[in-house]
Amino acid sequence: SVLLAAVLVGPVAVSGALVRPALPKAEALARDAAPLLEVTTAREAVTRFIPDTALSLRIGEHRASIEASDGGGAGSIPLPHGTLEKVRVARASRSEVELTADEPRLLDAVFAIELTMRNGRVFTTWIDDAGVRLDDALGRRFAALLPGGTSLLLLGSVLWTAIWLAMALPRQAQLRKQYQRTGAAPQAYERRALRSALWLLPAALASTLIGVWAVAR
Repeated sequence: SVLLAAVLVGPVAVSGALVRPALPKAEALARDAAPLLEVTTAREAVTRFIPDTALSLRIGEHRASIEASDGGGAGSIPLPHGTLEKVRVARASRSEVELTADEPRLLDAVFAIELTMRNGRVFTTWIDDAGVRLDDALGRRFAALLPGGTSLLLLGSVLWTAIWLAMALPRQAQLRKQYQRTGAAPQAYERRALRSALWLLPAALASTLIGVWAVAR
């Protein structure tokens, strides 16, 4: 039961972590981009309006957020650990943006927001004229949480557990009935059950580690 619960930790933790927005892309503004707004951070948070929009940009040393005049907008933009040094906003063409919406949308305007960290790392996110992020979708969040073959490892752990349930539990039930019928000592059955459970241990460990790693990111 403990091992089966451990296998569930991975899928449950990853599903819960998907509610967090994805980090902006690690890239800078295009060289020919003419910034509409450029703000250097200070200890106190400041708010600046993006020209020709109803959007405001609020930044501090450790946070940046986009708010629309109607109360909407992207809200807080996730940042890596470190101090935010500078933010630049520029108009962007639709071709620059990898739209992640399920259906294409007609965009009146697209803005690129470049966030420069004090350690030199640069990130860029894109928003529309309503302040909604265009580079943050479920698929991208999932890819950021489980890069490379991590998702395949989690899937393999779940499949391995399903196969184990189908093969091991019926056999254990048969053996238990056999020992009860013959009156044999229960220790032999317990040893068999323990050896069978050990086959589930790798899947439980892999799923738990992936779940903890996804939550801690």
